[in-house]
Amino acid sequence: MSAHADATAVGGAGAADTALRWSIVTLVATAWTSALLFGLYILAFHALALASGEMEAWNGVLPRLYESHTPAATAGIGLYGLLMILAAVQTYRHARARERRSPRPRCARRPQARSASRP
Repeated sequence: MSAHADATAVGGAGAADTALRWSIVTLVATAWTSALLFGLYILAFHALALASGEMEAWNGVLPRLYESHTPAATAGIGLYGLLMILAAVQTYRHARARERRSPRPRCARRPQARSASRP
């Protein structure tokens, strides 16, 4: 018996669709929150160290993270934090737009395999 057939037998197709929907929502929400918080952490730490002129403070958390002779690497870390935030915002906007178009997306169902009849 297939997994879909098991779910249908136990709780009906509606229960399987609901479980799938909530697992997708949970995964996206977790990834979005994680990316947003990590990006904000990087930008806040970067901005505070830059504003105070104490970029070496980064090295207290991760040794050799900041080295004064590699300004491009430092700028890259700040850009990475910004990209993490923008990716989270883009994911959120895409999810909201999809939700408006289709309030209850259904999971893709594979057609049932037909058994060949034997004479």
